[in-house]
Amino acid sequence: MLTSLKKCINKFSNYLDTPIVLHSADLKQEKGIEYLPLYMTPLL
Repeated sequence: MLTSLKKCINKFSNYLDTPIVLHSADLKQEKGIEYLPLYMTPLL
């Protein structure tokens, strides 16, 4: 599902700090990717 993001991370990891995905569930971190709930969007 996150194939494009994972390819981008592999290619540009030197330029990226923390990859972030917005989704409808609770806050979590998995395999170096931050999953933020939609209500936290204004905090970016």
